[in-house]
Parts: sequence; structure tokens; C-alpha cells
Amino acid sequence: MLLEEAFFQAVEWLDVCGRNGITLNLSKFLFAKTTVEFASFEMSMHPCPHYFETIQNFPTPRNITDFRSWFGLVNQVAYAFASTERVQPFGHLLKPGTCFEWTKKLDHLPFCCNEGWKITLVGSRFTSGAESHYAPVEGEALAAIDALDKARHSPLRPWLF
Repeated sequence: MLLEEAFFQAVEWLDVCGRNGITLNLSKFLFAKTTVEFASFEMSMHPCPHYFETIQNFPTPRNITDFRSWFGLVNQVAYAFASTERVQPFGHLLKPGTCFEWTKKLDHLPFCCNEGWKITLVGSRFTSGAESHYAPVEGEALAAIDALDKARHSPLRPWLF
């Protein structure tokens, strides 16, 4: 989404709030910020630069274990960029029963777009065979459910919140 589009979407949202009697605290409204304070923490929308450097300089995987290590690094920053299209060519390597084969084509896939990393708020995953045939609205609902599932509070890890 372009900044201009986001601006007009925010204006529309503020207008709806105002017309419906919702009072907002102006000092808490932030627009187009890359870092914000939330619950006494400073939150950033950008992963640490060393993760990108590590991903780009990761040695060519020689086996499935190496590949899973690299893919784990990618997943560490997946919340911050639209990764589905970029990791799709690697998906077959994660399927059970598939023989590991790293091709020269995989070596030359661009993993970052020309304009830099794209910011999103949710990680990604591969769809199952059936899910790949979903209608767009069903795919969006699946994405929302997956995001809520990944972001839910776990009573086993209360120190995270």
C-alpha cells in the first residue's frame, strides 16, 4: 500500500470514528512511524539488519538440514515482508519424501525486491493442495485465521506478554 493510500484510509477511518462519537487520544495516534511505544516497549517494524545479511550470505545448502537452517532464518523475518512468492520455488524441498536437490536456478533467485523489503504484519506459509484452490475470499479468511492463530497468547509462555 502506498503512503498516499494509507493516508486516505486513515482519514476515512478517523472520519468514521468522529461521526460515531468515538473519542480518540490525539497523542496516541501515530501515522507512518517505523517505531512506536506500546505497553512500555519500543516496537519496530524492521527486523535487525544482521538477519538479512545472514540470509543473503548463508552458504549454499548441501542437504535438507542446511536448507531447514536457512529457511528458519527466513521465517525469523517473515513477519516483516511478503515472502510467499519469494519462497515458493523452495517449497518442494520441504515436502516429505522429496529427494533434496539444490539447483543452480535456486542459487540465482532474487530474494529481495528492487525497492527493498516489503512490510506486512503477518508471516506466511505454504497452502495445502486443497487450499490452493480456494476462492480469493476464502484464501483471505484462511490468512486471517492463520495470523490470529500465530499471534494468540500461549499460557505456556506468559513471559512473552
